[in-house]
This record gives sequence, structure tokens and C-alpha cells, in this order.
Amino acid sequence: MANHEELPSEVDVVVIGTGMQESILAAACARAGLSVLHIDRNPFYGGSWGSSFHFRNIEDWIQSAKSIIKELPCAYEPQEDEEVVPAAGSQSTIRNVALSSNVAMDEDLEEKENTTLKVLQWRKFSIDLVPKLLLSDGPMVKILRQSEASRYCEFQYVDRFLCADSDAAVMPLKIARVPCSKNEIAFSSILTSMEKRMLQKFLQFCMTWKAKREEVAAAFPNFKWEAHQQKPFSEFLASLKIKGTLKNIICEVIAVLNEDANTVDALEAVCTFLKSLGRMNNVPTPFLYTCYGSSELQQGFNRLCAVYGGVYCLDRPCEAFIINKATRKCSAIISRGQKITCKHVITSQDYIHEIEGEVEEVAMKRCILLTDGSIQAPVDEHISFLNLRRLNRECELRLIETGYKANVTPKGFQFVQLTSEGGTRSAVGDPFTPIFERLFRSDGNVAEGDERPRIWWSLNFDVVQRRFEVPAENIAVVPAPDSSLDFGSVVSSAEAIFARYWPDLDFLPRRAHQVREEFEEYEEEAAVREEIEAS
Repeated sequence: MANHEELPSEVDVVVIGTGMQESILAAACARAGLSVLHIDRNPFYGGSWGSSFHFRNIEDWIQSAKSIIKELPCAYEPQEDEEVVPAAGSQSTIRNVALSSNVAMDEDLEEKENTTLKVLQWRKFSIDLVPKLLLSDGPMVKILRQSEASRYCEFQYVDRFLCADSDAAVMPLKIARVPCSKNEIAFSSILTSMEKRMLQKFLQFCMTWKAKREEVAAAFPNFKWEAHQQKPFSEFLASLKIKGTLKNIICEVIAVLNEDANTVDALEAVCTFLKSLGRMNNVPTPFLYTCYGSSELQQGFNRLCAVYGGVYCLDRPCEAFIINKATRKCSAIISRGQKITCKHVITSQDYIHEIEGEVEEVAMKRCILLTDGSIQAPVDEHISFLNLRRLNRECELRLIETGYKANVTPKGFQFVQLTSEGGTRSAVGDPFTPIFERLFRSDGNVAEGDERPRIWWSLNFDVVQRRFEVPAENIAVVPAPDSSLDFGSVVSSAEAIFARYWPDLDFLPRRAHQVREEFEEYEEEAAVREEIEAS
């Protein structure tokens, strides 16, 4: 609805902010039959998660991130039993935004004749601010399918897993494609015949360990995993004489961990990887990527919420929360002077005041690069993943490369997405610049016959988890985006909030026709099995 229109005066749930958890919860509430009002102070969806920005409207997000407004004026006069708690007035989980651009768009070509790179199709670029992957058998895929929000999104497979050379000090950095399926392992050139057999046996051990743990000792007598349960995974691999490139592949790609993780956690991670392999149409990869960027998932859940009666309004601020003095619960919010009565509020951290003097925790550091080619030839269209933990052991560092295949760039360009875990702000340096020097060429960094891609545009920023006090028990404040690779923590936090307030309602249940269709499919399969057995 238009931002100047009168909003509903009473709803069950007000959702403030259109980030990922807020959007999932809005859809879950509407699907459960609750009346939902979903507002955002920004003229775009996404908040800290961002939307599908191109080079022009990304500046709106940057301006929003940099704006400092402690609180908006609120003209509401409270009643005797009410207390007014002002909402925070500006986006506040994004810090240290830095943009560097050598890109000119078609309208600017005459004005910027000396610009290095001239982009004629700038509307075809889609900048993903918080890229995450979807495990084919993970929680995000499950709720997308059962809620049917998946109908509003498109996906591609992450079809190329990369691993840095065993000698991480090599300059420039050498990387190779990692085999995942049996067929890829058989034809891989980066593993010896002995290493291929060791990898196959290790994967068989992991599957047995997960499914039939009581049989592990007899089937794999040399795999003394119990003696290494809480020890580093690298020690367990060393006991199996797994080292070098093979160890790096298992730790960095299959487990998507670092070698310092304990053995049980690493084995669970390997099993999660294997369980998702071939889950979708027998494609030998466990991960999916959302076309046009991860923010399309938010849009999908927002559309689902609207289908079930949710009311949406962008460019609509929240000036204050109204707290009932007797119950200490939030009874309403104020938006442009209008009082909207509600039973629950779900909000992003951007609308809650920070505790003065508290040290913020940097949840993650982000760097987005536009390059003119892939980090590994041949320059076919791929969606690639590279774990860079070995290059900087102080933080979890990873790289996702997307381009035309994911509908985020025209042909010939790539977005390189670098993500690092955070810590306290004073303890985190710049983890990205050393990577630039090793993967990309520049005027002062060119080797003989150098075919590395060049960086033309970059955006850096931090995401922080703020310290705050929740004004009332029935106000749920969702976490800021974190540095995890997939959406597991996002879905679990949304499920936890929903279960806290509505324990008797189902979280994004399947529709009745889905259950009926699945039952009919089961009956058909059972009938076919009976015919085969009878014959």
C-alpha cells in the first residue's frame, strides 16, 4: 500500500523491517491465520540484508547505512497507563561502509570519457549484500518447499568447488577444482590413485558412522574416531595418514570447516554435505544459490505473507513503542502519528536503541568485488565456492563467485563475494587486502603472462550485533545477519521466536493439497512395489 495511506488500526502482529528473519516470521504468522502489518522505514526491501541492487540504487542503501538519526519526533500523547519508548531512528547494524568504483554507466559516458570501465547494461547487475548458500537437504529448502514460497524464487546449483594449493604461500595463489561425486573423484587430476581410494573409504566410513554407528568398529577397524572425539579433526585425519591436498579437500570443501574443529563436529559436517549430494535431480553438489541474489528469498516470503492477508508498506517509519505500565507489554506502535494496536511486535535491531558504552561485536566483515573474469580458467559460467581459511587463520574467510549463470551480471563479469567472521571491533583487522594481491591483478601487481581478473568496483562494510535492552516481553528482536555459510541459523532463530509466542501454531505448515498429493504418490509407489513383488 502507499506510504501516505492510513494503516490498519489493529492487528495481531506488527513486523518492523524486511530482513530475512522478519520476512520468514511475517509469512509464518500470516500462514497461521494471524493478521500481520509489515512495515519498513526504507523505500526498499531488505534492511541490513539488502535487496537486488544495481549500481545506482545501491547508493540509497549506502546512504541509509551511513545516516545517523538517534530517534524520530513522536507527537503521540500517551494515556495514563501508557509509556512511550522511542524507536531508534536510523539503520544501525551496518558500519564502516566503503565504496570504490571505476565504473561509468551509459548515461555518464560523455561526462567520464576517461573512466576505465564503461558499463552499458548496468541494470542487469544484481548486488547480493549477504550471500548465503542453501543446503539441498537443509532447513531453508525444507520451509521453502513446504510453504510453497519456492514458487517465487529461482535457483542454480553451486557447480564448482575450489581449493587453494597445499602451499598457501604460493604467489599468485594457485587453486584447483575439487571433485565431489564418485565420477568426479575417478577422473580428478589433483589426487593420486592412492588418495582417491583413501577419499572413497573415508566417505564410506562417514556414511556408516552416521547411519549405523554400531557397525563402524567392525567395518573400519583403523578409524579410531572415539579416541579423537573432542580433539582437532586434523589429528584424526593424521591418524589415517590423510594429509596434504586430500586433507585440505576434506576440511575445507566437504566439511566446510577448518582443521582445528573437533572430530565429532567435523564428521557431522561431512555427513550433512553427503546427505545433500544429489538431493536435487541427482546433481552432484549439495548447495544451491538463489538467482538474482539471496534477497529474492525475502521477497518470496513477503509475497507469501501478502497471499495470506499480510499488509505491506515501505518508506513507513516506526517512531515509538507504546508500553502498558501494568502489564509491561507493548500494546501498540506509533507510525507517522498513527497508533496501531497489536499483540506482538517483531523487529530488526535497527529500531531498538543501543546500550551506551557497550562494545559492539562485529558479526561479519563483507567485501563485494566486480571483476572482468573468473578466478579460475576456463571462464565458463559457474557458481564457485572457495574456502580461504588457511590463508588467514585469525578468521573464517570464504569466497563465493557468481556471474551470468546466477543472473547477477551480464556475460563477461563476475561478482566475487568475500565474507569473514568478526569479533570485537578492536580485534578485527582487514582480512581482504592480502587476498586481492593473490587472486587479482592491478597496475602494480602484474606477473608475466598474468591472466588473473581485474577488480573494477568494490564495496566493503561490517555487520555488527548490537547490545540493547528489549523494551517489552512481547517484542522480539531478530539477530543481525551472521557469517555462516548457509541459512541454518536464520531458520532456527525464526522458528525459536515463533515457538516462543505461538507454541500451539504450526510454523509454515504444508497446505492440505500438498499432504494429499504426497499421500497419493506414496500409494502409487506402494502399488508399483506390490506389482513387482507379485511378478
